[in-house]
Amino acid sequence: MATTGWSSAWGPTGIDRIVNGLDEIIAADAEFRINGIQPVANPDGFRIDHQTIEPGILLQQDDLSIEAFIVNHGDIDPAYGFLK
Repeated sequence: MATTGWSSAWGPTGIDRIVNGLDEIIAADAEFRINGIQPVANPDGFRIDHQTIEPGILLQQDDLSIEAFIVNHGDIDPAYGFLK
C-alpha cells in the first residue's frame, strides 16, 4: 500500500467509512490550508491511508511480526486484537 498521508489505519470492513468520515470532518480546514495564502508543502499530508484487513499476519519485517486476531467486542463484529 502506498502511503500518501502521515498515518495509516488498519481495520475490518468499514474502516474506509471511518477514514472517509474523518476526511469530511476536516474538509473545510484542509481546503483553507491547501488553497490559502500560505499553502502547505504537502497537500495530502493530512490524509489517512486505510487498509481493510483479515485475521492473520499483517506485517513481518526482520524480527517484527504483527498479527491480527478476532476478539469479542460486544456488538462490534468483527473486532480485532493485535499481537506484536
